[in-house]
Amino acid sequence: MLEELKTLISDRLGIPAAEITAKTDLLYELGADSLTLVSLVGDVEDHFDISIDDTDLAQLATVGDLADLIDRLKA
Repeated sequence: MLEELKTLISDRLGIPAAEITAKTDLLYELGADSLTLVSLVGDVEDHFDISIDDTDLAQLATVGDLADLIDRLKA
């Protein structure tokens, strides 16, 4: 799961996947603004066939948080 997510982030933001960890901050360390984050979430929703609620999105801080949310939604 995390590796797939890292690939999606890398593709969207142009950051090498090797530089992305579960503890990487989505906004500050990745340099994503809110619009980029929304685009990334769209990529995630399409790739994993899930729907992420806005309230869940507001709670995400790290790549690991997003991976955990994907796991919960896929269960």
